[in-house]
Amino acid sequence: MLLEIAKNIGFCNGVQRSVDIAKFERAKSICDIYTFGPLVHNEIVLNDLENLGIHIVDQTSNVQNSCTLIIRAHGIGKFTYAELLLKNIKLVDATCPLVKKIHNIVQIQSQKGRKIIIFGDKNHPEVIGIVQWCKDKGIVVESLDEMLCISEITRSTPLCLVSQTTCDIEKFENFKSKMSLYYQNSIVFDTVCNATRNRQKEADELSSLCDAMLIIGGHNSSNTNKLVNICQNNCKLVYRISDLKKVDWLISELKANQVERLGVISGASTSLEFVNKIISKFYITASKKV
Repeated sequence: MLLEIAKNIGFCNGVQRSVDIAKFERAKSICDIYTFGPLVHNEIVLNDLENLGIHIVDQTSNVQNSCTLIIRAHGIGKFTYAELLLKNIKLVDATCPLVKKIHNIVQIQSQKGRKIIIFGDKNHPEVIGIVQWCKDKGIVVESLDEMLCISEITRSTPLCLVSQTTCDIEKFENFKSKMSLYYQNSIVFDTVCNATRNRQKEADELSSLCDAMLIIGGHNSSNTNKLVNICQNNCKLVYRISDLKKVDWLISELKANQVERLGVISGASTSLEFVNKIISKFYITASKKV
């Protein structure tokens, strides 16, 4: 079996930065270290951090005095940030710079009187945070049909469009072109991150060339889910793995389906170390059969 391994694998820069910050704070501190929400959407990474003594809290009321609290790469809302600043804690901001850029955009544009439209998943922590940085709260949509149903928006309403950094690029491109044509007073900021853009492009290309695709990443990872969806459009056999124990089963499946060419790509919240462990199992299995 030929393995076609994507160039864009392992952590994206934003995730790598937040993990590095958490480990740095752990190494130099004798106090408890916490992250506000899961640092990344990957159980293996979270388990490794927990073993290092880096714990998770989900609410401001659960934050203990004198601890170090790390804001994850997804960022947090303006009001949540203000609440945390009032605590007797050391607050370390590991928000991805690209997400921080969106916070600045929506804050400035909403102060100028523009209604903020956020293209993305309203339940995703990044989007939940972005909404709070808008003066009159942002409106989260995933289609033009949703926008057309919002009575407070007319064709001449001043609008500002941003997107979740990990949104589906094809859907966003389609949405923003239609929105710009229909709504006459709108400005668009393309806030999809390059890591997302490059991975989705490569997933599309690889899945068009391979008999099967392997996507390595957590099931609750938004960017990983997008890769799965893209590959499923081009390839009948698409597998997702987040557990080393399932690799042997996967290899049996691939053999049973006579897969000759397997494409491999990972989500942005999956470490390069873990990706390499999975890839190495293929070569170990092959060497045993020789």
